[in-house]
Amino acid sequence: MIPAPSGHYNVQAAAGASPIVKDSKIYDKRKDSSTDVLQKSTTTTTDFQNVVEKIFSMPRWLSTVENQMQIRISSDKVIRDFVRQRFVEEIEMNGSYDDGEPFNESRAKRYFVNWVRPGKPPRHELNLKINTMLRGEEVKKSEQRNKRPFEGFGSIDRDGRRRGPHDEIVPMDAPACMDVMMEWNEKRQRWD
Repeated sequence: MIPAPSGHYNVQAAAGASPIVKDSKIYDKRKDSSTDVLQKSTTTTTDFQNVVEKIFSMPRWLSTVENQMQIRISSDKVIRDFVRQRFVEEIEMNGSYDDGEPFNESRAKRYFVNWVRPGKPPRHELNLKINTMLRGEEVKKSEQRNKRPFEGFGSIDRDGRRRGPHDEIVPMDAPACMDVMMEWNEKRQRWD
């Protein structure tokens, strides 16, 4: 028989008791009734969304991330809202909030910074989505501009040319068009 070591480390487990100490910070006191095993606490969907909302409402942290990661999440509200929504989708898709570990601010910030790290595939994919979204926003704005009633002088296209009511090119010094049904006649230099 091997003698037990002396000192305060000499702890013997009682019959049937486990010598493992359970950390109450990690485990809930809930038991699975079928196995009588303690279950890990998980983060609910609303909990993780609240954590994401909280980190996206920290202007100082957002500014630091913007400067370090070269992504306009502090200075551009449209991009910030878009990235926040994509981040929530990323977490939901990967189930990162429900892996048994608490989804706290620190974990959310680490996950986000790694997700937007320049040069990594997730960031490249995010950049493509941001650019597509921005192009879509520009198309919406131009459609809204085109839906406005025609004002006699028309509009200026992105190349700096004046356009008439039928999208024809009109000289800058041409008089105002009095009727939407008229078109600029280049040969006669007047509205017909």
